[in-house]
Amino acid sequence: NVSTKILAPSLIFLCIVGAFAVRSAPFDVWIMLAFGVMGWFMRRSGYSLAAAVLGVVLGAIADNELIRTYTIFGSDTPFCFFNRPLSLVILGFILLGFVHREYTKRKANKSKEAM
Repeated sequence: NVSTKILAPSLIFLCIVGAFAVRSAPFDVWIMLAFGVMGWFMRRSGYSLAAAVLGVVLGAIADNELIRTYTIFGSDTPFCFFNRPLSLVILGFILLGFVHREYTKRKANKSKEAM
């Protein structure tokens, strides 16, 4: 078992060295520190860290696919997503998920108030 007083500074040092080693740029170290502080605040506020990482990873892919879709359909409007039945089904499931979450949240709040 390693003490936190030894482990934390060692990990921070290795993260800084690793961020600098990729391109030998101090800017990368600052970006790493900024994301670390942002992650700490997110964890402290109760946000899901996994969802944020997933958003960062999939955000660029989704952006490229959105541009590709607009190029294929030749349209600058988002209505090209509502032309196909499968798109409408997926959108319906997304909306159903949001409605179900709000419904269960309100139901839980009412049961807490009743007690």
